[in-house]
Order: sequence, then structure tokens, then C-alpha cells
Amino acid sequence: MLTGVADANMDRAPLIALTGQGSTLRLHKESHQAMDVVSMFRPVVKWTTSIANADTIPEIIRKAFHLAQSEKPGAVHIELSEDVF
Repeated sequence: MLTGVADANMDRAPLIALTGQGSTLRLHKESHQAMDVVSMFRPVVKWTTSIANADTIPEIIRKAFHLAQSEKPGAVHIELSEDVF
């Protein structure tokens, strides 16, 4: 996914990439792997963020669409954790 998102950004194609993340409550307690996906996407997108609170979802989605289409169009990334729900 990362390579495709990077290509979209270089081609100035508006794109919103959504990724999931497991619950932080289970981190290091079960066999679930967690990676810092936001840091992985940071060099290849216009903007990346992690949603930590369900109340911020509408604002973050609006910002993502605006940034993906504005100025030089490109890719943005949003990580959604299980903790939000």
C-alpha cells in the first residue's frame, strides 16, 4: 500500500489512504503486532494523522479531502485505531 500511495502523491493524484491499528490496550499483551504507520507514511504523503477520538472524525475527514485536492493535489493518510470505537 505504501508504494501505491507514494506513487499517487508523486503523480499529484488526490488520494486518501485509510489504515487500521489495533487497540493500544492490547499492545504488548497479545500476539497483535503494532507498527508506527503514521511515521511510515509521513515521508510519502502531504499529511498524515491518527484518529484518537471519534468526535474528531468529521473534522479530520474534511481536512483530508481538502488537502488531497488543494494546491498541488496528492495523497494523505489517516490511521484509525480500534480504540476510537
